[in-house]
Amino acid sequence: MRSNERRPAWQHDVRWLATLLLIAVVALGAAASSLARLTAPVSVEPVARELLTLAVGPTDIVPRLAPSTTGYEAGAPLALLPGVPAEADASEIPTFDSAAAVSRVAGVLVERFLADGGPATWASIEDPAWRAVLEGVDEAVLRPLLAGALQGPLFDVGVGDGTRVANWPQQAQQNPGQPVQPLVGVFVTVPPLALQGRSAREIGELVVAELALVVADEGAAAALDLVTNTNVNAALRSALDGPARTDLHAALEAFVASRASEVETRLADARAVLAGGTPASDPWAGLVDPDDLGRLDTAERRDRVLDALAQRAALGGSEAVLAALPESGVRERAARASAVLDAVDRVAHRQARSWSWVLGVGAVLLTLIVVLTADGFGRVSWPGLAWLLGAGPGLVAAWFWRELVPLEAWPSSPAVEGVFTVLVDTVRLTLAQLGQVAAETVLWAHVVPAGIGAAFVLIGVTGWLGAQLRPARRNRF
Repeated sequence: MRSNERRPAWQHDVRWLATLLLIAVVALGAAASSLARLTAPVSVEPVARELLTLAVGPTDIVPRLAPSTTGYEAGAPLALLPGVPAEADASEIPTFDSAAAVSRVAGVLVERFLADGGPATWASIEDPAWRAVLEGVDEAVLRPLLAGALQGPLFDVGVGDGTRVANWPQQAQQNPGQPVQPLVGVFVTVPPLALQGRSAREIGELVVAELALVVADEGAAAALDLVTNTNVNAALRSALDGPARTDLHAALEAFVASRASEVETRLADARAVLAGGTPASDPWAGLVDPDDLGRLDTAERRDRVLDALAQRAALGGSEAVLAALPESGVRERAARASAVLDAVDRVAHRQARSWSWVLGVGAVLLTLIVVLTADGFGRVSWPGLAWLLGAGPGLVAAWFWRELVPLEAWPSSPAVEGVFTVLVDTVRLTLAQLGQVAAETVLWAHVVPAGIGAAFVLIGVTGWLGAQLRPARRNRF
């Protein structure tokens, strides 16, 4: 065997080039093999179902996955939204439109919010996903709006000009470590340190913010009980009945409007019942057994629909899914995800399988080239390292992917939590959701090439150690 010094320079160049190409081909081959295994007939439906779950979104924003007016009887009040305590009387239904219904739902929520506080109001919402959305809106939108609406009227009666400031430093001296009351006639207490260095206006803003928190947590009556000054009490009452109510109603109406199409569908079905006809056909009748339409709840109907759509996605991709869906928000979301859904159909499986074979043959040929252009134990260690470098990163990524814990809730809107937080949560949700059905398959698709590389390296290392430990031959002469 010739030594490295006696080999032509072109062989060194070929070995390096073939090794680099082998790393890339192994990485691409492992990825193609992963896709081929994921889209195989025996495993594609769970993957398609998870993709559709991500495309469709959480239950609370999926219109018409819950029965619209199942069980509605002529003459009875109509619940405008499932699980929300807002109704329309039977006499209103013929002329009631979705805009008026949305306004009523928002008005009922505002009335309860001001009467009982946010926690008690949201607890009355039966739909847990929608309840979570409203709780997020409360924290991020309603409370700041409420504080801003109270500030103007209360400042008009001297809350922020210093005329009502109490001798809170003396209170702090008399009761060390205890909260103090910064304003006379307003029994809101705060830690003394929170008042240090604040101007009269800033103290007023702090007191108004605390009153807004009391309203948001316990209701308007609890906040009014804290204000014994007649003028301030009247100003607070006026603010709650005026700008606060108006601002809260506008904010909640904007969020409830996202379900306007669902409200309109419920109204249309109720009108049909009142007119002596039958409700509009359920858009999921072709996907869910008609006998089950009336007895399944929202989550169960959603599961049935996703199972049926997953079967269609596995056979015909996005085209088959969209053909089975009526015009709705669900269809729009599925259409936007059509490129992803097409990656799991039979055509994608055949293409991925073909690429797996092509790249596999290419990897074998490049391995032979590396073996022929290397020398010594490099004939096995060079291709072994190339296979390990090609499959290793994917193997590690699939391992960590498999360990991801799914999120308990879907990300809120960017208006609630911020764009960056929602983006990070969405990426994590997507990876964790798919990891439940895909990570194990991807892991094993990388284990095989990584095992081949490890075997090459092990053979090379074993041979090298054997050569080092072999006793030197004695010269008889």
